[in-house]
Amino acid sequence: MFGQVIRSLLAFCLALPLAAVPASARPLDKDELDILRTEYVLANAEFTLLHEFGHAAFDVFDVPLFSREEEAADTLATVLMVLNYDVQSRPSGVDRLLMVSAEWHQEWEARGRATELKPYWDEHPLSIVRFYNINCLAMGANQDLLSLSLDTKLLPVERGWFCDREFARAKRAVEWLYSQHRRAPEVAKRRGARLPMLSMQYDKPVGPDNRHVYEILRRSRLFDRIADRLDGLMDWPVPVKVSVTNCGGSPDAFYKSQVRTIFICLDLLADFGRLADRRAAEGFAELCANPVIFRVMGRRLGCDSDSGANDSP
Repeated sequence: MFGQVIRSLLAFCLALPLAAVPASARPLDKDELDILRTEYVLANAEFTLLHEFGHAAFDVFDVPLFSREEEAADTLATVLMVLNYDVQSRPSGVDRLLMVSAEWHQEWEARGRATELKPYWDEHPLSIVRFYNINCLAMGANQDLLSLSLDTKLLPVERGWFCDREFARAKRAVEWLYSQHRRAPEVAKRRGARLPMLSMQYDKPVGPDNRHVYEILRRSRLFDRIADRLDGLMDWPVPVKVSVTNCGGSPDAFYKSQVRTIFICLDLLADFGRLADRRAAEGFAELCANPVIFRVMGRRLGCDSDSGANDSP
């Protein structure tokens, strides 16, 4: 009963903003699509690496967890991206996380429903569950985003009503982890005199798809910057290596505690690119109809702004 009352109230409050958002998009040229594709690949690559760094941190710091480790790693990665892009004060910074949750939705639509690759007892949440979990934390970080996303396809109102609390709790957990294992300032100043505890290794890419995403990754220096920042912030007790490698067509990423190595498959990053192409082929009109997506990504998606809606934060 309470949920029905809240739904009716919020549907009334949000009626005007939702009605003002257009549901059409102009065709994007090749350069615009290439930029979006690159952003999509890098956003999901960042989330993947931060997720695996979560597993590594839980292992080497012996972090106590109340929930399944996969869910905890998702939460850590999401909160770190929220903080990195300052979503709490800059709504436009949520665009990378929208691309991440879109990937999980794409996974669900393309593979999850039809083939049920993962049984329900698997330690990983279903892709569609990860979609809503990420959206809840990302929108819960910013009151404007939360109010715009409630009762849209991004976030059912019954879940979204408490997403600000979910984010606040998750942020406190991340801050606790940092406070327990941060590098002391005097040690950080001497950091240049030691070898990094977090190191990168890139294998030569095999195949045109892997080669393309490899070049995107190396040009961006995204992984190197993440590893360098986490190495400087945290007092890692043992070395951890990140290996970007070919996996024979298997789109995967995983942490092996026996060798303290994070493996990121180029095949997975190439798969991100293919799903981005699939989304682009379907067009962006449905995305443009969402008030959050229109606001933070409207221009880049070619959303029709004749109605006077504004895609700037």
